[in-house]
Amino acid sequence: LQIDVSGDIPVQDNRPTSQTQPRQPEQKEVFGMNEHESKIRDEFFKQWYTNIRQLQYILATAQLETDNFHTMREYSRWQWKKYGETYYWRGYAQLTWKDSYQKYQSVLSARWYLKEGESIVTDPDIVTRPDIAAFIIVHGMMTGHFTGRKLTEFINGSKTDFIWARQTVNGTDKAWRIAGIARDHYGPILNDSLQVGKEFYVVQDGDT
Repeated sequence: LQIDVSGDIPVQDNRPTSQTQPRQPEQKEVFGMNEHESKIRDEFFKQWYTNIRQLQYILATAQLETDNFHTMREYSRWQWKKYGETYYWRGYAQLTWKDSYQKYQSVLSARWYLKEGESIVTDPDIVTRPDIAAFIIVHGMMTGHFTGRKLTEFINGSKTDFIWARQTVNGTDKAWRIAGIARDHYGPILNDSLQVGKEFYVVQDGDT
């Protein structure tokens, strides 16, 4: 499986560096990536996507949405009550609303990601499992399942727009911050961990 690193880098973000530099991950790191980042990276390739710029952006989104992988649930307790104390924000993409959980129940079941009898509708905390959370953020952003906008519209072989790519998840909220994380933090990490330009990332048997 050949790695695709094509696409132009977007316009530079001239805002203060402190706004684009993430806190250092606390989880155990492997090749510069913590366990959550590695799970998302592996899921990206498992779904047969290869564009490294797209992976950079997905990782940056997950990092921001989870407060640098410190939580898989919304912090604010008042938000839980607002959303019925059941379908509040969870996972790397902070999945919200009952209809979203119902949609992904069908998708996850069809892809055999759930064990027999498991349901994210009756047990929403399943969405906080790294394997499930990784599938949802990759699938949702790449297929347009979240907002109707696909990541390929903004990041592809001819362009890389880390700013407007935010429309795949949440309009333009924190768009500049995520763009900075994708470019400045994950660019170097992925170049090192995947050795882009030196070898290919090989999908192991059983990963398809």
